[in-house]
Amino acid sequence: MKIDTILFFVIIALLLISCQSATSPTADIPVDEETTRQEPTQAAAPEAEIADPAALAANSWQWISFTNPVEQFDVEMPENYILSFSEDGTLDILADCNNASGTYATEGSSLTIEIGPMTMAACPPDSRSDQFVQLLTGAAIYFFEGEDLYIDLMADGGTMAFAPASQEATANPTVDPAVLHLAGTYRFHPGVAEENFDYILILNQDGTAELDEVPLGSENISQQDAAGTWHPTDDGQGIIFDIQTILGQAAQKEEFIHFTFVDNLPVVSEISVNDQFVHLEDGVFTLGSGDTGPLVGELNRRLATLEYLGFIDPMDDTYGEETRQAVMSFQASQGLPASGVLDARTWVLLDNPQPPLPTPTPAEPITGVPNIDDLPAETEDGRPIVYLTFDDGPDPNNTPQLLDLLDQHQAQVTFFNVGNEVETWPDLVRDSATRGHYIADHTWDHHSLEGMTSEQFIQEADRTRDAILAAAGDLFTLDRNVRYLRPPYGATDANTFQYAAQEGFAIVLWTIDPQDWRRPGADVIANHVLEHVYPGAIILSHDGGGDRSQTIQAYRSILPALQEQGYVFRTIFFP
Repeated sequence: MKIDTILFFVIIALLLISCQSATSPTADIPVDEETTRQEPTQAAAPEAEIADPAALAANSWQWISFTNPVEQFDVEMPENYILSFSEDGTLDILADCNNASGTYATEGSSLTIEIGPMTMAACPPDSRSDQFVQLLTGAAIYFFEGEDLYIDLMADGGTMAFAPASQEATANPTVDPAVLHLAGTYRFHPGVAEENFDYILILNQDGTAELDEVPLGSENISQQDAAGTWHPTDDGQGIIFDIQTILGQAAQKEEFIHFTFVDNLPVVSEISVNDQFVHLEDGVFTLGSGDTGPLVGELNRRLATLEYLGFIDPMDDTYGEETRQAVMSFQASQGLPASGVLDARTWVLLDNPQPPLPTPTPAEPITGVPNIDDLPAETEDGRPIVYLTFDDGPDPNNTPQLLDLLDQHQAQVTFFNVGNEVETWPDLVRDSATRGHYIADHTWDHHSLEGMTSEQFIQEADRTRDAILAAAGDLFTLDRNVRYLRPPYGATDANTFQYAAQEGFAIVLWTIDPQDWRRPGADVIANHVLEHVYPGAIILSHDGGGDRSQTIQAYRSILPALQEQGYVFRTIFFP
């Protein structure tokens, strides 16, 4: 070929490259002027500028811009992305709200990257993190210009520009890079199915952390419950959360929580007490009736320091009825649902209690609504009365067994039924009423009544009453109505009692709670009831909401033992 012909094709090629670069649209990430860099050309740098893995691993690389001539990725990218290469061939991608890891290999000027799925997404709906990962995965040409790293995507035709990450430019991670894939936002349940809240654990790339409690089904975090820092455990299989602030105030004493990861979700395995970690059984971050151990002892100590509770430290490690009632009082003083179960939020607040809320002024009694405080403690001939109540049914597996057991001991009890279960199993409601038990209201779908409007309250309570009356109202010879309502979780607010009275309900809580729903063992349930029973006590148990075999087994001991003590069993209804 002649020399002039060769020159002609060279000139044409250069013109084409020049035109392609000149017409390429851009979609830069908004960055500070200090981090803005000159866009690279599409041509690969000379061979001398190609780096080796050691050079790639020398820095973490913050993405500063992206150029894509074929317009496949022309949206703004608000997140700060960081690439972290290791000399062993592994790679981490860190984003403000999402993370991924993988491997890479170099050969000449080619860079091959294989990246796994993003971990524990915490991004807003319009996030582009997944597109970023997709673009970066595959073969590419990489080179340096000055301090900056450029990766030309051969398949998609785009160029990504990175600058050495710095504390000023981004939140440079301070935790071990080997476990930065654990950073992210996690939503998980406390481990007890009946609890009506979730936890939100946020592990940021800069080593900060946050723990919040949110109602089931809610996406809104109303306030930051606890914040601090996190670091990986020695085995890299979990993290330690160092709580330093509680509700925005410095903690009086730091709390340390050890989370391990099971199926990519955090599970609380230990919590610190007096600078020593205490193991939590089954990873359940709640304590309740029947639990024992140093964590309960520390709870009793903390409760006793709050004079307004009037609680005296029993100096033992058992979660008894007195402890449960003190926890309820403390929760009410902090504006929490008074469940009597120690959860994460209650625990950290005990270390940093807020001033107690003022005691609400008792509402004026409304005529026509039964007063539960008037329940008699003894029969006319002086025998002690105990009021057994069972929630969350009817249930086809549990309720028939319980009914037969109650018949054996001539026990009449009160069933607080859930409306949707009543609608599903009306024959069980009729069977219960036929045997002389009282059927009461436990809302339609077991939602907390706290914070409800009047209309929402009526939907939950009146709909359930209508279902009960439809199933067995003709059998209610004494009442012809459903007059008693038990709020799920015992959660109420200032409006709950008013709404209830307007609809003709009396609110019924309880005085003894063995927390059988936690399934602590039949012996634990039975012992709790028998150790704390007294004339006029209202005992809370469950015949629905899950496996209640432990509850039924416990009552095989409770009923004859109470009869031997002279107790008689009555429903809460009285004319």
